[in-house]
Amino acid sequence: MTPFQSGTTTLAPDFGRIIEGHSDALRSIDLQALTAAFKRDGAVLLRGFRAAVDDFVWLTGALCDDFSTYRGGGFRWGPLDRDSIGGDPTVMTVTGSGQGWPIPLHGEMYYLQQRPAMLWFYCQRAPAHDGQTTLCDGERALAAISERTRSWLRNSNIKYVRELTREEWPLTFATDDPEELARVCRDNGMRLVMHEDGSIATEFVCAPVVHPRGRDTEALINNIVQMYTIEWAFTSGWVKRHMPQLPRDRSPMVVRMEDGTKVPSPVFDELQAAFETLTVNVDWQESDVLMIDNTRFLHGRREATDPNRSILVRMGEPAFAW
Repeated sequence: MTPFQSGTTTLAPDFGRIIEGHSDALRSIDLQALTAAFKRDGAVLLRGFRAAVDDFVWLTGALCDDFSTYRGGGFRWGPLDRDSIGGDPTVMTVTGSGQGWPIPLHGEMYYLQQRPAMLWFYCQRAPAHDGQTTLCDGERALAAISERTRSWLRNSNIKYVRELTREEWPLTFATDDPEELARVCRDNGMRLVMHEDGSIATEFVCAPVVHPRGRDTEALINNIVQMYTIEWAFTSGWVKRHMPQLPRDRSPMVVRMEDGTKVPSPVFDELQAAFETLTVNVDWQESDVLMIDNTRFLHGRREATDPNRSILVRMGEPAFAW
């Protein structure tokens, strides 16, 4: 086994861990020690191991199972869809991998009831500049907002509303069968409406504040800022100007309050300000592997100006007691 106790540093001043390796030692890493570091720190970056894609698949398979295929993913449509790698539908490119726009902080697939607890990222090609993955501690984010907003969020539910055409929803939900679609929606706590033209609408209601797995705490993990920003990108004309290839004039998913009203703009402004203050950038190096607790941390992306940036992702459930 490869010891790494003497080869670690913090990923950020107050959270996370960087575990430094050497050469091709990833498959010799102490999995028990790595698991303990992940459970304690919630975000672990493995660096210097010269890991190939096969090594990434091996490591994720050793510590994780029940991998997601991104079925029901929020942006599984058009040029934003993810590509599978090596014929494995659970090893994917990131959303909009060929696009350069930033992605606001969010919890992965928090618009569904079935969401992955663990996220894994692998740097296949590091960007020459920019394109950092961003992280934010959801526990600290909740503590950073005002008591008034914090109390309001604890006592409010939000709703993710999605509208997809007859051509879009089979790709999003990986089925062309309306009955299978209905089953997937039921399993994910979504209300489904099918229209006469074959298009659909779904609604998923949930709390914007969650309880991280294995911790007696609360965290601000949701997709409010992400969905709010994307809706603005459509309504302001930004998408039409910068992404004319998108076959849409409005966002396929929006976030609302449970009663259907918009999230108040002061709440969005406060969340966005707190997130930006607490954001930590991960400056990618080739072969880096990043593990993230999706029940405790938000993640996103800075603007990517290098078209050669290539980051792969895998997500699922831990294969160890948490």
